[in-house]
Amino acid sequence: MILWCMAVGASAENAHCDVVENDCRHDWLVIIDGNDTVTVSQFEKSFENNRIGIAESMSAHEYLDKFITYRLNVADARLQMIDTLPEFRLTVASHLMSLSVPYMPPQLVDGISGLDDDLYDRIVAAADSIYNARADIRDAVSEYSDYMLVEYVVEDYLDKSGIENQDSLNRFFEMTRNDYNWDAPRFKGYIICVARGENQAEAKTIVERSGGDMEVAIPLLRKEYGRNVRISHIVMPAGVNEIVDYVAFGGRATENVSRWGLCMAVDGRLINAPESAEDVHGLLTEEYRKMLIDRRDKSLRSGHNVKINQKALKKIESFGSTSFRTSSAQNN
Repeated sequence: MILWCMAVGASAENAHCDVVENDCRHDWLVIIDGNDTVTVSQFEKSFENNRIGIAESMSAHEYLDKFITYRLNVADARLQMIDTLPEFRLTVASHLMSLSVPYMPPQLVDGISGLDDDLYDRIVAAADSIYNARADIRDAVSEYSDYMLVEYVVEDYLDKSGIENQDSLNRFFEMTRNDYNWDAPRFKGYIICVARGENQAEAKTIVERSGGDMEVAIPLLRKEYGRNVRISHIVMPAGVNEIVDYVAFGGRATENVSRWGLCMAVDGRLINAPESAEDVHGLLTEEYRKMLIDRRDKSLRSGHNVKINQKALKKIESFGSTSFRTSSAQNN
């Protein structure tokens, strides 16, 4: 999944401002739920910092839409109090420590991997002092903290939505099976290869005695040959793998094939289209993930009050944007 690591230079905690009384009122670009404020300068910094990478092919208005979704995920993570979890706080503290090391006295750096409690306390105090003294470190920690909040909250959502649940993937496959079209047949089945010098006939005997049931045959083959047997279940077209080409598509015996004493197909056949979720597992999982995230993004946008300052948008016209369209935003 692509996560939006927006380098806004300020976290949700310190980006707030009173749009009536504070001096930043003339520079606000986005306000979420009346308190999470992003200024024009913060947005410009984020857009520039991500020009090479995720924002490279985007106009400013496209980036703004992703930017708002990112900020909504941060806000949602804070509502769920993910930032209070011990493992989250430890992750952020570790990042602060790594950023602080170049600015610490050598004697403290040398003791970071030690177990001296007194020295450890001095190291932590030094990192806190560096954090308080350097705005660039504070910004970097805020950016990292927000990124990790989004990662935590999105992955938690995906886990609860069944991204790893086979029944969920099966249902999604049935809904979308017509989206997976192949331009050539694929071999579906098991390929067994036994190393030279081994008893090849025994491999065939094991498979025959198991009636072709690979759940029975695989443990027996592993016991008999150990590391000298390769067993793979594949769904693959011709032209990808020399052994598959040889066994399933009548290809020539290349050097890679000849290094094995035996290569044979078991329970294999050619199929013209995927028959089940496992036949397109990687692509199916990716598409299912995208669908779940899109559903979450729409839910976030409908569940929060997002305001965009249309006048402030003129300040970023130099970024190549001619119009900003955000359907869920309330235009000021």
